[in-house]
Amino acid sequence: MKQELDPVFQKAKELAINYISYRPRSSKEVMAHLVSKGYSGELAGKVVSILQEYNYIDDLAFAQKWYRTRLMKGGYGPLLIQKELTARGIPLRICEELRRQFYPEEREKEEAMHFAKRRGWKGDPDIKGKHRYYQALIRRGFSPVVARDILKIRQGDEG
Repeated sequence: MKQELDPVFQKAKELAINYISYRPRSSKEVMAHLVSKGYSGELAGKVVSILQEYNYIDDLAFAQKWYRTRLMKGGYGPLLIQKELTARGIPLRICEELRRQFYPEEREKEEAMHFAKRRGWKGDPDIKGKHRYYQALIRRGFSPVVARDILKIRQGDEG
């Protein structure tokens, strides 16, 4: 390929390889990094395409690893993980597929309950407290339905 002989292309490719050597990156992250370093969007796109051909960049593998990491850490709801992935350029269809694969509804309820217990939520909080707990669950990416269910269950535990 003629472009691979171009010294500017080579420099951009080396920069991209160095960038992905620290941790896996999405193609959008690599593109943004190259553009931030002064390379054109067109050249950045060519570099990303080459790195995808070499399997140095794989958005699906990146998203799967991201999901596994977040699930191991715990306390992350599927909506927050999806938001993080879409911000990194992962298509919504891949996010939804991974959510079904890694995060069935039962798992979401278990994670939300674990999060609630870790936060020390007990008893029958006042209206303000319930709202605060609900908002904390929503911010952590749990669905509104699951957040309401967890409040009901936690209220029943001590009540």
